Amino acid sequence: MSATASPSSSSSGALLKQHVWAGRIPVVFSLDPNEVTTLHAPRPFYAMVPRMGYLVSQTRDVVEYFQDAAPPMSAMQGASIWFEAKGVPLHWHLPFGLLRDLLCGPAEDGVADLPWAITVHFLNFPRDILLPCENEQSVESHFMHSLKQATFLRMGSTKAVMGLPEAQQTQIWTSIAQNDYESYREATHALHLDGGADVSALRHLPLRVHLDNTPAIQMPIAPLQNGREKTLLEVLKYLLPDLFPSSADPTHKSKLVVHGISVPAEVSIVELYRNFSYADNFLYNTMESGTPRDDTAARLASNVEPLLAETRAHLLHKEPDRARASFLRLPELESRRKSYLEATLRDFYASGLFDIPVLLTFLEALPSWHWTLDGCAVLHNVSSALRAPSSGAGGGGNALRALEARQRKFPQLPLAFFLLKLMSHLEGSARVRAESYWYAWVSPTLRAVASGQPLELKILSRTGRSEYRQGDSSKEEILYAPGNAGTFDNDRRNALCWVGERAEGSESEEAAWPQDKDRAKAQWRLIPSDVHTDTFLLQSVRFEEYLYSADYAKFKKDSRGKTRSRVFTWRKTGESPGPAGKWQLVSLSVEERDVFALYNPYQREFLYSPTADLLDSKRRHVLTRAAPDGAREASNTEGGAMWCAWRIVPAQQSSMERGVEAFFAKKYPVAVEQLTQALKDLPDNTEHVKCFAYRMTANLRLRRFDLVAPDFQAIQELGGDKAAIFHGLAHLWEENASYLAAMANSSPDVQIQAIEISTSPENPFFMRHQLSKGDDYFVRRDFQAAIVCYQEAATCNPTTASIASEGSNLEDPETTRQRVRAYVSCAKCFFALDESENAWQYLSIAHDITGVSVEGEAAILLWKGKCRRAQKSYDDSLELLEKAFDRASAASAASACLPSSTPMSAAVLKRSILMEMKVVGLLRQGVYDTLLSTEENGVVNGTNRTRESSSPATGGDAEKTLTQMMEIFHCPLSLELMDDPVTTPDGNTYERSMIEQHLEVNGCFDPLTRAPLTKSQLHPNRALKQLMETLLSDHRLGLLLASCST
Repeated sequence: MSATASPSSSSSGALLKQHVWAGRIPVVFSLDPNEVTTLHAPRPFYAMVPRMGYLVSQTRDVVEYFQDAAPPMSAMQGASIWFEAKGVPLHWHLPFGLLRDLLCGPAEDGVADLPWAITVHFLNFPRDILLPCENEQSVESHFMHSLKQATFLRMGSTKAVMGLPEAQQTQIWTSIAQNDYESYREATHALHLDGGADVSALRHLPLRVHLDNTPAIQMPIAPLQNGREKTLLEVLKYLLPDLFPSSADPTHKSKLVVHGISVPAEVSIVELYRNFSYADNFLYNTMESGTPRDDTAARLASNVEPLLAETRAHLLHKEPDRARASFLRLPELESRRKSYLEATLRDFYASGLFDIPVLLTFLEALPSWHWTLDGCAVLHNVSSALRAPSSGAGGGGNALRALEARQRKFPQLPLAFFLLKLMSHLEGSARVRAESYWYAWVSPTLRAVASGQPLELKILSRTGRSEYRQGDSSKEEILYAPGNAGTFDNDRRNALCWVGERAEGSESEEAAWPQDKDRAKAQWRLIPSDVHTDTFLLQSVRFEEYLYSADYAKFKKDSRGKTRSRVFTWRKTGESPGPAGKWQLVSLSVEERDVFALYNPYQREFLYSPTADLLDSKRRHVLTRAAPDGAREASNTEGGAMWCAWRIVPAQQSSMERGVEAFFAKKYPVAVEQLTQALKDLPDNTEHVKCFAYRMTANLRLRRFDLVAPDFQAIQELGGDKAAIFHGLAHLWEENASYLAAMANSSPDVQIQAIEISTSPENPFFMRHQLSKGDDYFVRRDFQAAIVCYQEAATCNPTTASIASEGSNLEDPETTRQRVRAYVSCAKCFFALDESENAWQYLSIAHDITGVSVEGEAAILLWKGKCRRAQKSYDDSLELLEKAFDRASAASAASACLPSSTPMSAAVLKRSILMEMKVVGLLRQGVYDTLLSTEENGVVNGTNRTRESSSPATGGDAEKTLTQMMEIFHCPLSLELMDDPVTTPDGNTYERSMIEQHLEVNGCFDPLTRAPLTKSQLHPNRALKQLMETLLSDHRLGLLLASCST
């Protein structure tokens, strides 16, 4: 087949392309019945949706049609509207034709399924499945990045796209939204997408293969082999060797579906690409039903479902240890653990069948803390969806009663205590992730409860607040326990709300607590009566008396004749008033996490302060009453719509706490303000590290570049990167270090440009920002999000590169280094997801980049060796690792001539390569097949050892054991787990050099527990002891070592 397209074939190809663009799919859109807010459900909406289009851009009319009958949309429209078909959420960033092919297969098989039924949702956006989509601009941005990536694969550079005028780039997206092929062809003429280019000029063909809902398989595909165009089958054998082995019959059923058409395996991949690529210049392919992939999936499902059912059964019977054992037998656990945890926990927990203590015990026993946090995320997503109020504090009595019942089934406090427990002993990326969940999931109120801090309770009934109005915060009346003037009798003290006084010169009253009165009277402790529920005792800080709703001495009935109960504190200090003193927190708002109702389960009544019932001019009675009947709301004399709403806030929340919470909420100006105040309030240098790290990152994201360097220098003086690592803030340190390094190496003009240009692919610092953002996701093990950031960094074309190399096709060395790092980081993500083929693809792209440094090439070869090790090609792996070691040695020798301030990363790289060679050598020899097999039937009694026959571990089992042990100890498997690890009297483990530097710089205390600590109290590492105990108890190697020890 010719390598050059003829004019006639080019014109016929353009005609075929035009027919492909004309393809449309009949669709019937329906609103989810559970989200209909009108008396009658709206009729379905019929539409013909172009295959080339994207859901968000093609469904504006659909959204407008259902909007009046749907729940109110949030301010972030794209984050609330989503679509599903056959129960599967539809990915907004994939072309619509591809979505159809993925779910329904070829067109001839799906004719009976037309029009395609799609459900529209306005609630419960599945954030764990779909990427966040703020608006249509998000889709356009994702499309342009995909187009740049395809252009880079085809041409080896993104300059063709980056050089297009802004109006022309806009025309590309507009033509897709309008499904206008001629306009698209005109806008992309400079990109040579019409198929007329010489095939030999193409470096790689952009190709993505989708199998079910798994990530796309994407590798660089050379279009020619020995001067001829490759066939589809040849490409499949390269991409999917397990599904398409070399011995496969070319006429067998294995086919791919492209644009709804079953494509024969012998077709030219070049012709297929020319005529059937999508608008982003990628050729998307899906597997047709009935291929070997389905047999593999069926076998996998037959193994998985019984084990999942067994795990759920053990959890139902409150046997977390047995549930853990069943769960760990699931196949491909490392890469599929999130879906397994979702399948195990979600539905049964949502149905109320699981006990929360059993689930937390099960999660805590999993072999990796990241797995534990994955399970926590499932529980949080379920509970937050089912706890969410539908109408704020209003909605009438029925809504309030239903809300209380729902939230009683899904308490928040157990998960809050569990996260607090994890944070106390986790380190590194797991601690970063746990801390982010602590601030994102747990309200300031519950954080104060979990840490034992006092709180203040303020009633909102007189503020004029409603669903549509914020209200007057100065009229929030505070609950307090009065002194002797408020006693009811010898055993009881009235609970009151402070109405306030009219300030001098003011026409209205303000409910502010007087400065001359004891503030402790208005402070309360919420003491959990059961850590597995959201039920508390309310204790007065001043008098240490418990609040309760009385059975006797009822207050006068309301205007409708309903009974109301008095609320007292029990004056016998420290003595509980019994079940009448237990209160349940009921969250009334999603946006304001400190607004609650207080429900008394014993009386079945809510705490409130009626607006019409004053004790005197400055104080108001506090009572309890049942929710109004039916859907009726409380009258204005009782408090109106907000009659039982209380703002419950920490009495003394530190500036540090407020600043970090604002940072995670992305309220960066507030974060900077509060963290600045915290630096003045906190005398501890160790806490200063945390303040500086969060403040400089907030300033960086606010683009206040001149404020970044001073905070960075302050951390340098307190220990630098090691101090940041102690706090689990290494990712923030790296983000700011990357920016400052770029500024130091740039001219003054470029530095000014960095301040003036907003973050965009043209920004000279966009690449580093995306790399740092990807590193942040990588630390949190959100590998899919990290891949998106790394891909954007790898395919962008910073203006500094074009400035530095004007008139030349070569990038400056620093940009090349960062681009190589982006591709290698992509590979690391795919490797972590157990997708070694995709990892190999990105490593190959990085290897092909002109100007790769010797050290960069060593890193690429190291990870290529890891990929071959994962594929069990141990000889190839060792060969690559030997090459990597040669490159690293050369880089190490070259770095010896550099100034002492230059990072000596080549030495670290050499150690990593040697460790990987050691592991590959052990696996290659099969040494661990026998030594690491477990002695399940062995019996050891004194000096008599009887051994039942035990089958040796397979090579896969040995490698799995090695991988598990590396995961447990967070380091390569060897008898030198750390260079010189030490433990403290509290049992915390540190690297000796790091802890000694901490003691010298920050003071003589343990950085985790704050307990006094000196160098003389440091003892040898316990990690080696744990490793030996594991080997002694479970493996033949342990018995061998035990028999040799004397």
